[in-house]
Amino acid sequence: EEVSQSTFWLQEKIKKIYDRKTKAEKFQLEDVVLRWDARNEEKGKHGNFDNLWKGPYKILAYQGQNAFLLN
Repeated sequence: EEVSQSTFWLQEKIKKIYDRKTKAEKFQLEDVVLRWDARNEEKGKHGNFDNLWKGPYKILAYQGQNAFLLN
């Protein structure tokens, strides 16, 4: 019980420090971006030198928080 509480407290403290340091990317309409190819992300599904990024794509519209319509 005590160990799990201290572990939870430590994780929360580390998360707060991490969140304070990181900044979300701000994308605008018409920005050119690359898209991560998550289908080949698993170990063994790609070679060492395979490119796991697809693109470039242009942002056409916002679809929600951190979700975009790409061309």
